[in-house]
Amino acid sequence: MRFRSCALFGSLFALALGACPELEKAAAEPPAALAPKPAPKPAPPPHPSPPDAAKVRLRWKVEPGHPIAFELVQRQLSGGAQLRLDAVKLAAGGKAAALPSRPIDLSGPAASTMVAILSRLESGSLAAKLIVTRVEPAPARKKGKKDKRAAKVEAQLAKALESMQGTVQVRGVMNDAGFVTSDMKREQRNLLVLCFELPNNDVAVGDTWKLSADLVRMDTGFVADDEQRSNEATLTALEKDAAGRPVAIIDFVVAETEKGRFTESGLKALLEAAMAMAYKGHGEFLVDEGRWKQLVLLSATTSSGPVKADTQSQLVVRPLEPVPPKLLKLE
Repeated sequence: MRFRSCALFGSLFALALGACPELEKAAAEPPAALAPKPAPKPAPPPHPSPPDAAKVRLRWKVEPGHPIAFELVQRQLSGGAQLRLDAVKLAAGGKAAALPSRPIDLSGPAASTMVAILSRLESGSLAAKLIVTRVEPAPARKKGKKDKRAAKVEAQLAKALESMQGTVQVRGVMNDAGFVTSDMKREQRNLLVLCFELPNNDVAVGDTWKLSADLVRMDTGFVADDEQRSNEATLTALEKDAAGRPVAIIDFVVAETEKGRFTESGLKALLEAAMAMAYKGHGEFLVDEGRWKQLVLLSATTSSGPVKADTQSQLVVRPLEPVPPKLLKLE
């Protein structure tokens, strides 16, 4: 099971896992050398509906030369960002010696902050970039026995998290409805979708739509015995805030579960595995200004098998004004 195909124990944790050479090496050994299925390109959004007095059009409003920014503050809730990799279960034949001999316990950051900047391109599309500005390490855990390879993986993860600070970690292009139009890694695309995708059509209170997130993806050789997916966003209400500004209240739940087993002949034994991911969002969108007033996103991830996790986190998105000049210059 490749780490990058598991998608995520906290957005920053996921990006850091992909930067660990030892994890990449373990993922490249049989049977995990089997390439994951390429992410399908999402279908283009439908044409906008004709104007309707009872409906509202929600769009990002970014003028050329005047980017807007948001601060994304993430913190771990109960359980923290804990992940256990049992690489030996994935070993086959002589490859076992190349993998850590004991399960590896990894901890993601206790909290982190990113800044998202949206700017208008000459093409008319929106460019989005996410910059890591703060990483708060998890509290030190009691150290047990570990082999040298396990220690090396932990050191690489810590170094990857530290090196992310002050750097651009996500870049993408989207339209005014927040629909991502550029080719991106699935984990990065999901982050933009969950934070910025709006309904493509005009909507009235009570209308629903789906987000183009793709959360759970198991590898080639995995036979699913049970798959469950739910995906619904709703315009819950249209209100006015204390300043008299119209606010669209958006609620959404995206959840995916896969249970089954790996059946490739290279495995030492058939492996049962399962993964479940769920996101629940509550957003307040300023209709006339074309930006979030606030978005609160709760997430939960559980998995069993070679990779075990049970983590919950909260991500809060709020406008950041003015846009920090030094972050605008980062590429």
